[in-house]
Amino acid sequence: IAIQRRQGLWSLPQYQPIPVAKLDGTERGYHIITGQVRRVKESRSSIWIQLEANVTLRIQRSDLPYFKEMNLDKLAGETVQARGWLSLRNNELRMQLRHQVDLQISGTIPGN
Repeated sequence: IAIQRRQGLWSLPQYQPIPVAKLDGTERGYHIITGQVRRVKESRSSIWIQLEANVTLRIQRSDLPYFKEMNLDKLAGETVQARGWLSLRNNELRMQLRHQVDLQISGTIPGN
């Protein structure tokens, strides 16, 4: 409820969602980001959710049981909000997601 009402630490600027189009590539550390899903790809070890603006969300296959209520292969075109640690890898910003609470689809994002 505190997240939805943006109370406590959730009212601080560093905990406000940032559209991925506003990221300049120097961001590191914990962030909440929003963006449109361009495509979803699979590799042997992970599910890769590619957002606009060269940002990719990674879900390791070992963590997929924590996402069983989400239909990840149907995310293309959806706007999502993700929270976690941003890092730069292979010239793109990446965020690893470990649980479904780290990923919200447009209809479930507070304030939307």
